[in-house]
Amino acid sequence: MEGYLAWKWGLVANLPSAHPYKSNPPRLMPQAWDPSNLSSGLRAWFDANDGGTITASAGKVSSWADKSGNGYSAAQATGAVQPTTGSRQIGGRNAIDFVSQRLDIATGPFMRNQSAGMVISVIDPDSGVGENAIVDIDINSQGSGRCKSQIDSEQWSCAGRRLDGDSYDEKSFATPSYSNAPHIFASIFDWSNAEVNVAVDGTKGTAQAFQTAGSTSDTDSAGVGIGARDQQQDENYDGAIAEIVIVEGDVSDATREKIEGYLAWKWGLQDSLPAGHPYKSERPFV
Repeated sequence: MEGYLAWKWGLVANLPSAHPYKSNPPRLMPQAWDPSNLSSGLRAWFDANDGGTITASAGKVSSWADKSGNGYSAAQATGAVQPTTGSRQIGGRNAIDFVSQRLDIATGPFMRNQSAGMVISVIDPDSGVGENAIVDIDINSQGSGRCKSQIDSEQWSCAGRRLDGDSYDEKSFATPSYSNAPHIFASIFDWSNAEVNVAVDGTKGTAQAFQTAGSTSDTDSAGVGIGARDQQQDENYDGAIAEIVIVEGDVSDATREKIEGYLAWKWGLQDSLPAGHPYKSERPFV
């Protein structure tokens, strides 16, 4: 405030030499960063707190629109399988509740011919028993998965395959530990280095070997499931989903941490970030 007033009214000379705005005026309030500011790689972005993206009747969600600009809306026409909006919150903001329900995205180039990719979500699981698919990207009508972010037997898990003809593989992580509570969960697929990893509330696990090094097959996905496997329509996730960000080609710590910082400060989870996280004390800005 002093810096603003001093530079506005010509009183800079009166400021002490150590004043932070002695030499330069304070900047205008910077713009808060969000996934639309990613320079590249944003494939899909779903935000349950943006009511304009949700189509619902009596709380039952029939469509959840993608905010990435790519148009990959998730839909569900069957009323009994539609998740619920308006009944759950995380950090005082709306989340969508899934109980043996799912939303589906039609075929598209999800994780097509990619060297790496991440699925980052804000979730509040009610149960981690069995396999709980949060986001599942399938490659064919038999439910063969290219990339699945899930909870498996109360452990964080990445699953899928690099090439369409490869065998299915799944890696689970006991650390960071699982709990039925709100979390920022990142599934990290680094196909170019033949490894996968997870990050929970900004803390990374230890990378595990995953198939062979290279890029994924140059084929479209058969569909994407939110809250369950898309094609097989099983492995249902039980709990709330608040936001999902799907990024292709960039699994750097800097990009992941910026998304985590944005999500943490939005959903009231900043206290869960580790002490060394770059956005522990302040949200990211443009």
